[in-house]
Amino acid sequence: MADYHSPTVVQPNIPAADITPLERLILGLAFDAEDEEDGVYFHIWCGPSDIVTLSVDDLRAACDASRDHGESSIGKHVSALLARSDAEAGDDPPDDIDVDLTEGDCG
Repeated sequence: MADYHSPTVVQPNIPAADITPLERLILGLAFDAEDEEDGVYFHIWCGPSDIVTLSVDDLRAACDASRDHGESSIGKHVSALLARSDAEAGDDPPDDIDVDLTEGDCG
């Protein structure tokens, strides 16, 4: 069977100070991540994940912790997802949210 996967490596490493908590959380799920001396090394053997699933509480906490770093496209996207989830859920909020990284300005 053919293997159409190819490894992905983000170079250079991204300095940890340049990544918001929300970006670090999501990128750490889309890629394998290793903290190195000069930043975070993101890589994956078969291409990054297009959709990541996170607990609403973790997502909300990372989003809140990232607000001091300014607006980002992923921050806007996640804020909209959380608002939509809150509006649709009513009294029974979901435990997890799927973040589609191909939607809007994320991809």
